[in-house]
Amino acid sequence: MTQVPSCWNCGYALSGLQVDDLCPECGKPVWSRPPLHQASEYASKSQTWGIVAIVLMFACIGPLAGFVAIPALVYASKARAEVRQGLIEASQVSPATTGLVLGWITIGLSVLALGAYGIFVIIAIIA
Repeated sequence: MTQVPSCWNCGYALSGLQVDDLCPECGKPVWSRPPLHQASEYASKSQTWGIVAIVLMFACIGPLAGFVAIPALVYASKARAEVRQGLIEASQVSPATTGLVLGWITIGLSVLALGAYGIFVIIAIIA
């Protein structure tokens, strides 16, 4: 069975048209391709927040960086929702995955650090 080529923009059947013609429905060149999608804005923000959180964890604010990691998780969730809604392709949320992983690592390290601080305080009070 032969497949009839269709316009990437509107889906109009392009059979019988020349390569240098325009789609009669939407006016896009027959030879053109859809534009490349850019990564989701949420995915980029998630990655940025994740990197900032992990750097702050080790550079200056310690366990408080867990709060900075929360936006990384929120933006990653929004980027994944865009994939479920079909707004972006799944391959474009890799920055969100980076942000998600760094965010959870930062939160985990923050919890561990707060637990260690708590143990030191208890030991200091007992001793």
